[in-house]
Amino acid sequence: MERAIKEQLAKERLDKLSAPVAGAPSSVNEMLGSLGLEKYQAAFDEEGMELPVLVQLARAEDGGKEALDEALKEIGVKSVGHRLKIFAALQGK
Repeated sequence: MERAIKEQLAKERLDKLSAPVAGAPSSVNEMLGSLGLEKYQAAFDEEGMELPVLVQLARAEDGGKEALDEALKEIGVKSVGHRLKIFAALQGK
């Protein structure tokens, strides 16, 4: 019984983390376009970066921001300002 409760809580937490925010972009390309960062679209596409995964990382309480920051650096988003814009957009801010 305890295991079932823990599994349900984990599912609810995951659902909450990936729930869309009103007015939030529906795709990575839409997000990048709204931020004026279209130059990164090819890199995101090439690396298979999907919006739900990025949103989960940005909203995670346990190291998600750092993981997202490292992933963005790895695909070539070198500008701190650009990474912060992306992070804020993924959080719905």
